[in-house]
Formats: sequence, C-alpha cells, structure tokens
Amino acid sequence: MCGIAGIINLDLEPLDVDFLSRMSAAVKHRGPDGEGALLLSSLTSHENPRRALFRGPFWAGTLREDPSHFNIGFAHQRLSILDLSERGRQPMSDEEESLWIVHNGEVYNYIEIRKELIAKGYRFRSNTDTEVILYAYKEWGQDCLNKFNGMWAFAIWDCSKKHLFCSRDRFGVKPFYYYFDHEIFIFASEIKQILEYKKYQKKPNDQRIFDYLAIGLEDHTRETFFMNIYQLKGGEWGLLDYEKNEFRIDRFYDLSPLQGKYRRNSDYDEEFKTLFYDAVNMRLRSDVPVGSCLSGGLDSSSVVCAISEIFKSKNIYHKTETFTACWENENINERPYAEQVIAHTGSNGNFVFPTAEELRTDLAKLIWHQEEPFGSLSIYAQWSVMKKARDRGVPVLLDGQGGDEVFLGYERYYAWFLMELLKSVQYRKFWHELISGTRNSKLNVLEMVEYYVYFNSPRIRAFFLNRKSQSFMNNQFQHKYDMRDSLKEFKKIKNLFGLQKMEIQEIQLSHLLKYADRNSMAFAIETRLPFLDYRLVEFACSLPSGYKIHDGWTKNVIREGMKGVIPEEIRKRKEKIGFEVPQKKLMESLLPKLEAHPGNENLVGPYINWRWYLKKIQDNDFEGSPIWKAFCLKRWLETFFS
Repeated sequence: MCGIAGIINLDLEPLDVDFLSRMSAAVKHRGPDGEGALLLSSLTSHENPRRALFRGPFWAGTLREDPSHFNIGFAHQRLSILDLSERGRQPMSDEEESLWIVHNGEVYNYIEIRKELIAKGYRFRSNTDTEVILYAYKEWGQDCLNKFNGMWAFAIWDCSKKHLFCSRDRFGVKPFYYYFDHEIFIFASEIKQILEYKKYQKKPNDQRIFDYLAIGLEDHTRETFFMNIYQLKGGEWGLLDYEKNEFRIDRFYDLSPLQGKYRRNSDYDEEFKTLFYDAVNMRLRSDVPVGSCLSGGLDSSSVVCAISEIFKSKNIYHKTETFTACWENENINERPYAEQVIAHTGSNGNFVFPTAEELRTDLAKLIWHQEEPFGSLSIYAQWSVMKKARDRGVPVLLDGQGGDEVFLGYERYYAWFLMELLKSVQYRKFWHELISGTRNSKLNVLEMVEYYVYFNSPRIRAFFLNRKSQSFMNNQFQHKYDMRDSLKEFKKIKNLFGLQKMEIQEIQLSHLLKYADRNSMAFAIETRLPFLDYRLVEFACSLPSGYKIHDGWTKNVIREGMKGVIPEEIRKRKEKIGFEVPQKKLMESLLPKLEAHPGNENLVGPYINWRWYLKKIQDNDFEGSPIWKAFCLKRWLETFFS
C-alpha cells in the first residue's frame, strides 16, 4: 500500500524534478516506510538507457546529471506490507530494465501467479506482489489483469514501446487520478499531488458540485470535483502511447448476471462459505500484523468470525485486534453487538469514542485528506477507527465493506425485488415476501413503494429533488443544469440486478471506497475487503434474486452460510447501522463555533443560498443533509481554492 506519482513530458520539455518531489511528499502519509524515484529519457532505448534511480529522499540538487536529460519521472512512497526488505523498494524494474513499475495495492493471489511464472522461466529477486505484476504483464500483456485477485492501481513504463500502461482494480478500491493536455501526462494516487503542477489552472467542476448538492452523487464519473483532473474507474485500464500522443481507456471487467451452477439452497450456502473463507484467508497474507474493523453488523462480524475459524483450523492461537467506534447513550451505539463477537471469538477489542471536540480538531485534516466534498459526517467514525489502529501498531485491517452492495443489504433492494416478483407474475411469492418483509426489515409497505418509485422514475425523482434543493441552492446555479441529465443513467435500470450492478460499479460503492481509502491511508493503514473478492461478487450475481432476498431477509445467503459461525443475535439482526455518527448533535456542538464569522460568501455564494445558510447557523438548525453539504462544500472551497 503506497502512494504513486508520475510525469511524462510529451513535448520533450525537461522534467521538473522539484514538481515530482512535491508530488511524492504530498502523500508521504500513504507510505511512511520508504521512498524512491526514477528519472528516464524517452529519447533512449532500454538497450542504452539514461536513467537516475533514487532509493530515498531526492531533489534537484542531488542529481549528478543535468536534469534536462530527463523528461519522464516516477515516484513512490512505500508502506511496507510484503517483503519488508530493500528488495521491495519501488520504482521496480524487470531484470533487463525494459519495464518499470510503480504500484499501490495488494494482489492477494501473487503466490499462485508467481509459481506459474517461475514454471515459465521467470526469476524473481523479491517476495513482493509488485514484481509478480511486472512479470505477469511481461508474459500476458493487458490480459494479466484477469489473473489478479486484489486491489491495485499501477503504472508500467515500457521503454521499448514507449507506452505507459495503467490500471485500476475491478471495483476501484485503490485510486488512480490523471491529468492530460497532450503536452504532459500526470498520474497520482491523490488529487492533491496533481495540484502541485504550477501550470494547472485550479477551478471547481460545477457539474460535479451540482450533482453533489442536488442529488447526493459523488465519484460516479471519470470527472472529479476539479476541472480537467480525471480518474480511471474501477475495472478500467489506460494506455498512454508516447509516439502518438494519445491516452486510450478501455474496460477489462464488467459484471453480468451469470448463470448459477447450483440448484439446492444448501449448495448456495456452502459455496458462499467456501468462497468467503478463502477470500478472508487470502487477505490475511502479510508480513505485518493484521486486525479487523468491527461494527457489530452482519458483514464485519462475519469477517472477524471467519478469521477466528481459519486460525483454529491452522492451530494458530492469536487474538485478532478488532476496532469499533462507539457512542455512549446513543441509539446508534453498536458496542453490545461488537462485544458479543469479541467474546465469541476471543478477539482483543479496541473501542474508540469520538467526540465533537476531537472532530473540531480533526476537521481540517479530514477535509484535506478526503479532497472532495462528502455526504455526511459518518466517515468520521471510520477516521477515528483508523487512527486507533495506527496507535495500536496494526497497519492492516480487514473490513466488511461491500457486503451490502454485493449481497443486497439495503432496503431499496427489497422494494425492487417485490416489483420484480410482480412483473414475473409470481403473485403468491410476492404476497409472502411482502408480509415477511414488513416483519423482518425496517420498511413498511408505503416505504417500499416510495423506494421503487424514487429509483424507477428519474422524472419523478428529479421533480422531488428540485423542490428539495430550491431553498438551499443558489437559484441561478440550480437552473444552470438539468437534473434529468444527471439522472439519465438511472433509466438503464430495468431490474434488481441492474440496480445492483450500477451501485457496485458506478454510483454507490465508488464513493464509499474513496472515503475508506483516504481515511485509512491518512494513518498509513491498509484496508482489505473480502466481500469484494471478484469470485464472491460473481457468485452473488449468479444467485437468483429469490435467494439473495428470502422470507423477508436481505443478505440471506450470508445469514444462512454463516449459521453456527456468528452469534445468532447478530445473524438475525434487522437494523443496519455501521459506522454511523450522531450527526445533528455533533453539528450543534461544532458549527456555531466554527462558523461564528462565516465569511467567504464569494467562494460558496455561487452555489449556496447564502441567506439560508446564515439563517441556519443563527438558528442553530442543523437538521437534515443540506446544511452539512453546504458547510462541507464551503470548507472544501476554502481548503483548495482560497
């Protein structure tokens, strides 16, 4: 887990070495265990290269050669997880130095791929997954991506072809940002690195701000909140052809409703358990301590209990460190459930109790690390958990994120499932599930209908969203964009799988993964997500809807597959909380102090109804999401544009 950066000057201008150094320093938090850089010239071949390789801090003054000799540079900040020796340093090359890589992430099945490559005659100098990626690319080209099981963002420079091959993992767990104007190509792990480019004209992306304020969409396109800074989406690769001066993007992975190979329910349960345990087991591969987040919900509890079972099967007597955010005297406090799992598994529980005063202290850092506006303060609970893990010296955490999207945990899925039954004329099953759903989920019948209409009719959704945003958005800005254009992607949804696919690949999981990446890497923590093992995701897509949601229970296959493994009270939990926070109370304590003298109307006024904002602050009225989004946008603009 690391921070990567790269600059390719396509106009043959000399490399700005100080710029590369600033890019690397901006993400030192992602990789505090080491750093390295590589300078290359595109005018030489790999047979006769001109290069300068650094294995530590660097700046222009340390160059023994004229900086004008180089027009390509890569930098790397290292968080050591596998092969802690110097052999794991990056940038890394093959033996001939014809290929160079910078990589952020983990390919969990690197051991199996390594054996396959050794059988083909490849020799390895390290025990890292990075070197496996490099030789896999050398052997299979872009098809190597289909072999990887993990999370990654990497760039490989091919000296002979003068190509830069970039990729992001299937679901976008690890970030990859870029800027390209045909004179320079810049890539990075975080947006703030690209902002170090002195020629970049910083400007907010108004369309993305509109989507955030009016609809609550984030991270749903290649565009970011910064104009002309883009990202590869999950499941994509990019190829920079130096000679042709073009950057081409293609998708290497896409979800489809696969045909299941089993028919009996018990077969589904057994297959889930087998795949899930293997996904967890693979993510325990590490040369440093591994712990787990634990909210007390179904997903994180399943992860912690699976770790315990795997250790028992290997006769490993080790207490897993678990980390839980708690809120005393709040109905969102999940400590009692987490304690059940800790007692059940013999884990060592670590509880963190975030406060409004701590949030006030951390808020500026939180916004700086997140880089883009975010929808609620719920991510602060996750931030606090990561801070605690770093204090405890646990740099790797497994997490239950992805379980809701993959196995249909949100209530809105239930509404679509019922409509799917009606459309397929399964009236008897429809009534059974409707009655069971009102008993085993938080929704009543009216709420189910509202969910379906809301998602199934972009026109109706646009009408209600427009009315909702009239009070708090700048009137001129609100009418600058057509909300129906922002919602047009929802027209593609035809069934339950269509909604699930969109939420996994486009509109839901992407921003949650971004939050998790920034929160964890702010404290140099690597988070691993067993529920996003692509084999498990594909298995979930192969299941019939009537087994993913069954007898009124969402995530039915997890509940059945983990029977006897997790505490029964947790297995049958109806309500989902996760890392939630008492947002209204926090804002009541936080905003009046922070906004005693609001100011900066010129920055946020073009987007927000300033009078409305001042009135909310004056009245200490912080109910609902609009006030948070207005405040967060304001603070983001102040952080990056003032």
